Order: sequence, then C-alpha cells, then structure tokens
Amino acid sequence: MSAGTITLTNGSAVVGGSGTSFATELAAGDFIVSTVGGVPYTLPVKTVDSNTQLTLVSNFTGPTQSGAAWSAVPRVALNMVTAALVAQSAEALRGLNYDKQNWQQVYSAAGNITVKLPDGTTFTGPSWKYLSDKLSNLGNSATRNVGTAAGTVAAGDDSRLTTIDGKTGGALTSSLNITGNTASFINQAGSPSTGTLVFGGSMRSSFRIANQERAAASLQARYVWGNSSSYAELSVATFTASGAVGVAAAFNFDGNGSATAPGAWVPNSDGRLKYDIERIQDPLGKMVKLRGVTWKRLDDIAPGIGFVAQDVQEVFPEFVFEGGDRTLDDGTVVEKVLSPDTYGVAAALHHEAILALMEQIEDLKKQVKALQSGS
Repeated sequence: MSAGTITLTNGSAVVGGSGTSFATELAAGDFIVSTVGGVPYTLPVKTVDSNTQLTLVSNFTGPTQSGAAWSAVPRVALNMVTAALVAQSAEALRGLNYDKQNWQQVYSAAGNITVKLPDGTTFTGPSWKYLSDKLSNLGNSATRNVGTAAGTVAAGDDSRLTTIDGKTGGALTSSLNITGNTASFINQAGSPSTGTLVFGGSMRSSFRIANQERAAASLQARYVWGNSSSYAELSVATFTASGAVGVAAAFNFDGNGSATAPGAWVPNSDGRLKYDIERIQDPLGKMVKLRGVTWKRLDDIAPGIGFVAQDVQEVFPEFVFEGGDRTLDDGTVVEKVLSPDTYGVAAALHHEAILALMEQIEDLKKQVKALQSGS
C-alpha cells in the first residue's frame, strides 16, 4: 500500500490526498488502485498536481469515499500486466482453436486422430467415431452380462468352450484333428430281444461330388444279441451319380479272432519286388518236422487248425514273427506271442514237397518199367 489516504468524489476527476506523496510516487499515465464499497477500482492518472492532489483521466464513477487506502501502480507495471494478459489470452485462444480442431476430429474422423495441446505436445489415438463404428457391429452382446443362462454372454474362460459335451450334431467344413481316444456309440434304453442284430455308431470316410457320395468306407461294431461274441464290419462301396450302389463288399472281424471276406485275402508277391529267390531245400525233410494240428485256446478264443509257431520257427525261423502280449483266462501273461506265416509256409513247402514226390514217382515208374522189361 502507498502512504496516506485518498478522497474520491463521485462525478469528479479530482482526487485529494492526506499524508500522500503523489508527486514522488506517481506520474502522468500511471494508475492508482483503491477499493471502494468492496469493489476494486483501477484509475488512470492524467496529471499530478501536487503531493496531495491529482487529476484522473475521467470522472470517478463510484460512490464518494474519503480516507480510502490506495496503491500506486506505475504505467510500466500495468503495461507488463497487459502484455502478460495479451500473451495469456493468445495462449488461451490458441488452446481454444486446438480444442475446436481436436473435438471436430474426435467426432468426425473415421480412424486414428492426433490431438494437439497448447504447449505443442501431441498424442494419437482412435476417434470416438471410430470406436462407435466398431462397437455398432457388436449387437446387443456388448451390453449383456456374463453368465450361463439365456440372455447372457460367455466369458473367455467359460468351461463350456473347452468341450463339446452335450452338443447336438452338425457338419464340419474343414479338417478335424483329435488327440486322444474317440468313441461313436448308439445308446438304447433297454435290452433287445435275443437274435436281434444291434450295432454301434460307425466311423465313415467318404468322397462326394456335389454332396453325392461316390466312394465310402466305414467301420462299425455289430452284435447278434445273445451270441457269445460280437464282430466288427468293415464296409467299402462305390456309388453312381444317382446314388445307386456300384461295387460293395463287407469284411468281418470276429471277436473270436477270425476274419472273413467275401473274396480272397491277396498278398503282394510280384517278382519285381524280390531278390535272392531260392527254392526250398529238402522239402520232404522239412515236412516231417511240421505238424498239422487242431487246438483249443487258453484265452477264450475259438478253436483253430494249422501249424504251431514253435514248429515253424525250428524249420523257417525267419517267417515267425513276435507280437504283443496276451493274457490267458487264468491271468497268466504270455509275452511276445509268436505268429507264423502259415499260408506262405504251407503253400511253398507243400508245393515243393509235391514236386519232390512227383520226382520220386517218376523214378519209381522207371524202375518198375525196367523190371517189367527184364522179365
């Protein structure tokens, strides 16, 4: 505050002072500041008449007040305030202009926008229009609660998403890879009548043209209710363009270990695939080492007929093969069960033995003929 007090008169430009030093503290163009009736007044000085009197640029418009405290404000200080106000106003206007541009982008731009601040810094992000356009395609799922009941949406860790249990059938349009066991079954509430053919779900592979099956193969478990064992049927077929069956056959693999086919089981035997082809030596000597036998099994498999693997192994060890283990009815485990190539051994050995016998017969015929000629 400046020294002394002042008197301001409504409608007058003359300001009186008491204990003031107007001539020292003020000059024309400076300002005095005083609060009258709770309102601050900033008044420009036109002339300094003496230490106790000055004249304002314009008449005082406030209420008459004597003994008021006052402050001298040099013109340079007010100019600095004005300059600062102009600078701050310019900065504020610049910010407002940026705001208008920013808000226009926020509402109207279709993608990312760059927001500018008055200090020159920027940051980039999606516009509200972009977000609105993206969210508009979500439908009502965007506002639904997470849950398992109708009218809710599933969470990413929902256990229902990790299984197809309880789902109904449908068609897959691309490959399906499964790690682990699979099962295809038909469930029936009660037992069927004895003699009824029942079957499980089939595993089917087919080729189609315009959704018409043209070639197919399927594997299915089948059982005549009441029989001691079931069987698996492997079916293959071709179809005409109209869907009629072309060529078809079914191969049965019985639960007792036997397999049947409507045709022959035909192995490869092309000479172009082989080398070191040799005739069986001493076929008759080998024949006597092999027993043609019948048997009953210790593992609940049907009786059989043929060779014993160990007999074949003694004569043709390279044509007896080790397989997996089998468990007998009493729980005994037989490891590395032996399986001979019975068909190959029997066919080749019997053929060569017959040829050897035919040769012996020819020799005997010659001997008989010689004896008859000598008599």
